[in-house]
Amino acid sequence: MLKKSMCLLTMLLFSLPAYSQSKLNVWVFGGRTAKFGTISSGLLNDWGDGPTVGIFVSRSLIGPISVRGEFSYSSLLYDGPHLLMNSPADAQLFWNASATPTNVYKLAIGIDESKEFGPITPFVGLQAGVYYIHMGRITLSFAPDQHNSLPVGLPSSYNYYGTGVASADPFLGLKIGSDFHILDNVFVNVRAGYDATFNRTAGFVPVSVAIGI
Repeated sequence: MLKKSMCLLTMLLFSLPAYSQSKLNVWVFGGRTAKFGTISSGLLNDWGDGPTVGIFVSRSLIGPISVRGEFSYSSLLYDGPHLLMNSPADAQLFWNASATPTNVYKLAIGIDESKEFGPITPFVGLQAGVYYIHMGRITLSFAPDQHNSLPVGLPSSYNYYGTGVASADPFLGLKIGSDFHILDNVFVNVRAGYDATFNRTAGFVPVSVAIGI
């Protein structure tokens, strides 16, 4: 699925209108992505953030309008509470939470509008695409102390519901940032954005710095 989508994205970028006056620019970037804002409950509201690396290509269309295609990978770490209270409510049981990283792949295409101010070119853009999310597995382990004990029949550890699964979720995003011309044919790009999946189960805030030629 990802390979087919990347091939389609590449074909779209290289089949842009012939009247385009600017060359294709290639950028590599690194940064950090945070995820929040699910409609689920419990621990899934708390994961996570982590490093992001990727590549994108851009090409001018008409005047200040350009098109960009992007592929990135993020490894998001669980950032929820280490202890939580669980049912039965009258028992007030405490559990330790541990998790494996969540692997997130992003494939997107977007339109930007920019304005040049000498070597600085701020821009704003819209993008759409797909997030492929392989959720890390959260494991809850019972943490006994002198104030609580495990009721009969309740397991001492279990995997939290909804983790360790994969999904492909379409999204729509907004980003802002600026390009900086530092040397001949060398640019630095700083940007931040917000991407929301259509099913409202995830919101992502990517922040990155890119170098392009």
